[in-house]
Amino acid sequence: PFTLAGHILPGGIPGDFDVRVYPFEDGLLCIAPDIAERQRAEEAEREQRILAEALRDTAATLNSTLELSEVLQRILVNVERVVHHSIANIMLVDEYGYAQVARSLGYQEHGIDPSMLHAIRLKVTDTPNLRLMEETGKPVVVPSVNNDGHWISDSRTDPWIQSNLGAPIISRGEVLGFLMLDSLQPYSFTEDQAHRLSALADQAAIAIRNARIYEAAQRSAEELRERNNELDAFGHTVAHDLRAPLQIIIGYADLLLSEAESLDEDMRSSVQNIDLFARKMNDLINNLLLFATLRNAQSVIVPVEIAPVLESVRQRFSDRLRDRGITLILAGELPPVMGHGPWIEEVFANLVENAIKYIGAPNPDPRIEIRASANPETVRYEIIDNGIGISVDQTHQLFKLFSRLTDQAGGLGIGLSIVKRIITRLGGDLGVISAPQQGSTFWFELPAPTAD
Repeated sequence: PFTLAGHILPGGIPGDFDVRVYPFEDGLLCIAPDIAERQRAEEAEREQRILAEALRDTAATLNSTLELSEVLQRILVNVERVVHHSIANIMLVDEYGYAQVARSLGYQEHGIDPSMLHAIRLKVTDTPNLRLMEETGKPVVVPSVNNDGHWISDSRTDPWIQSNLGAPIISRGEVLGFLMLDSLQPYSFTEDQAHRLSALADQAAIAIRNARIYEAAQRSAEELRERNNELDAFGHTVAHDLRAPLQIIIGYADLLLSEAESLDEDMRSSVQNIDLFARKMNDLINNLLLFATLRNAQSVIVPVEIAPVLESVRQRFSDRLRDRGITLILAGELPPVMGHGPWIEEVFANLVENAIKYIGAPNPDPRIEIRASANPETVRYEIIDNGIGISVDQTHQLFKLFSRLTDQAGGLGIGLSIVKRIITRLGGDLGVISAPQQGSTFWFELPAPTAD
């Protein structure tokens, strides 16, 4: 027996055969099974495998970068593995409904200037094949651009393009763009290829959606940085311009108060009010500046000894403590914490000042106690007063900017906000335990210094 490879069916129809010829007693026995079906199945399996590999490669790119141009380039490269074509591009639709090429591949190799292609801007609703893809959400095959009455001619590309295949790029029901393939030969694309192209268009949709979210986040972050910088510049300018006249006002008020004996009671009271409110305004400026600069300050975090910090705080409030008859108690050891010295002093100062404000007028024995407890990782400080206390419902407002529990306490409502921002910046935690008429315990925790 012998085998003859054949490719012609009876009647001249092409086919695939393995022809086997066997000698027979009166002649020859020929067996020619048609293996075309098997070959078609094998080809379909191979194409599915190639598509799966292309999709996997594109997905890997999606997971490795949010740069839109890089992902679109990878999609165009992988399209060649799935659908044979001459040139390809990805068009994105802008907010006005125009489609424009965002990325292309292969045009220069076929003598087409890519910059010319990128200059083409098509109104989707006025371009039949784009409009059809937008309306149906399905790919469109243009077998021959010269024989398609709906194809819009363009002298810049028509001498080269003979057939076209496009698939819409859809995300959450919105057409973001189109994945377009062109061929230099007519009748180059099939419906089966159109379905395969749609799979890559779906991945392009994911890439575009993710990239746009990323770019929007980047723009928002940049705009926020610019606004913060503008606010900082504005704050420093205002503070500088306000401080100078305030210091002059405070100076003149002090000068007048030094001659208080020559002033009548009403005049003396008016000058004292000028001095009081000028100093309050100065404190407001200083606190607002401190609150703003805490966002950007890059302080060195080092072990901070607490005893000298609290001595400075005691001196700062010595007059107010004496005038109110308040006893400030430093109980037990005062272990160091990791932080920035001036910031830690501001924390204690604001918490002590808050305790003074809310100590309560009819208080026979006003006391403020500061004590600490330590473990290997953190140090907890508590500032305890026996003042008017606060309700549970009020505690969630305490650390908000400009929050005050009562107008009678005075102040600007900034101090506790500064405390929260400092402790947060230092990687610590804080809170309050209180009840009406039972005093308050404000506490904060900061990292403990590690032994070298």
